[in-house]
Amino acid sequence: METDPQNLDRILAEDPMFAMVAEMASGPGDLYVCGGYLLEALTGRERGGLLVASREDPLGTGMLLAEMAGMTPVVFDDGGVHLYGAGWRDVTMVPMTDPDIEGHLVRSGFTAEAIAVDAWEGTLQGLIDPLGGLSDIEGGWLRAASPGVFEEDPARLLHAAELSAEYGLEPDSETERLMSDSANLAAEIEPHRAWRKLSRLFGGRALARKAGLLMRTGVFKTLLPEVDALFGIPQNYYHHLGVWEHTLETMNNLEYMIDSPAAFFPIYSGRRILLHLGREVEGGVKRRAYLGFAALIHDIGKPVAMTVEPSGRIRFQGHQVAGGEMAHSVAARLGLGRKGSSHLAGLVADHMRLGFLMKQGESARTRLEAVREMGDRSIEVIMLSLSDRMATMGEASTEDAVGRYKRMATRVLADYFWDLDYPPLVGGHDVMMHARVGPGPEVGRALFKARVAQREAIVSTRQQALEYLAPDFKGRMNL
Repeated sequence: METDPQNLDRILAEDPMFAMVAEMASGPGDLYVCGGYLLEALTGRERGGLLVASREDPLGTGMLLAEMAGMTPVVFDDGGVHLYGAGWRDVTMVPMTDPDIEGHLVRSGFTAEAIAVDAWEGTLQGLIDPLGGLSDIEGGWLRAASPGVFEEDPARLLHAAELSAEYGLEPDSETERLMSDSANLAAEIEPHRAWRKLSRLFGGRALARKAGLLMRTGVFKTLLPEVDALFGIPQNYYHHLGVWEHTLETMNNLEYMIDSPAAFFPIYSGRRILLHLGREVEGGVKRRAYLGFAALIHDIGKPVAMTVEPSGRIRFQGHQVAGGEMAHSVAARLGLGRKGSSHLAGLVADHMRLGFLMKQGESARTRLEAVREMGDRSIEVIMLSLSDRMATMGEASTEDAVGRYKRMATRVLADYFWDLDYPPLVGGHDVMMHARVGPGPEVGRALFKARVAQREAIVSTRQQALEYLAPDFKGRMNL
């Protein structure tokens, strides 16, 4: 990967938060900005929070910085402090783990992040790179900073996948061996932290590359055995790939769809879709991350639902139902709350809904029924279902069939937005008053019938809707 070390001087000089951190330094060797911030700056990425190693008093320095910047501090047990808010980039101030910065950096996870800048100097001249991280970045290698890197923090197994995919760094043979040898340590990652890492992974880019590394090194076998079980499962003639390879292709399709939603759903220019995916579901995790993770686990029900007929045909009937139940178990194991668990399981359980719609017979009524059933996860289900169908190109599938599926998915999405944007012409009170009936299922059926007629432009006013419903109530409709 190309880097521009000479550009670092300008980046540091123009960053007001770095300048404030530099003001806190009492002299050379007091405060060091480390890790991901410098990796992002060197590779031209948008920079996130600052990690600052303090030789003397991280808590006192951090609290003073919080007061100056108007930020909110969260104190750690080890004497560090995390600052956030007030429109600033987050800052995490930690104590140095070694008397000198070189020793501290050796304790970093990977050489690409084992770099630092002396905040007092604030220039390229203060760049400290004891393990050759800059050279590894330029060479495209992900290299563990020490043999005990995963024993010190098993969550680095997941972080390795992020660095590899996001920066195009290929693990060297020793690092990949260390990951494989340490994969069982993934069981020690605290559930909420594991979910934060996974949601970050699958809410980003290069989804298939991340998943491939975690499968290859055995991390999934420990952390997500349901995903590991997909490897080696064959499929029928509707598919050109096994279940795991199909999962990877589904994720690739989904990522392209998220990057260019207007290419698939041009009527909305993609903006509404991206705004929807940017909304939070639970605990700060956005819909996009849930969608990416659902793509990873959407077929976890196939190994348990798999049957082989006497003819040799493989079937996976009901795998979406089994998968939805298993998704609830995965969510519970990762510490998701009720809302997050329900959303994730719903995406998995509904990913075949559009396929059933096509078999059922597509119409305004059946499309609106599907939209009502899927609710506020309709957009994600449509995207996941279409990505899944595009990855199903066996000898029993055709380009024409995929094209019909795309057009049907676009119509379902249009119905979802129409249902949001255009209010019903009549409500339950209208029906009960004019038909002289009480609350009950017949009122609900009448409202839905009027809604379908509205969608088909059969009725366009309240009066027309009531007249349209009158025959269903055997003349009782009092207009």
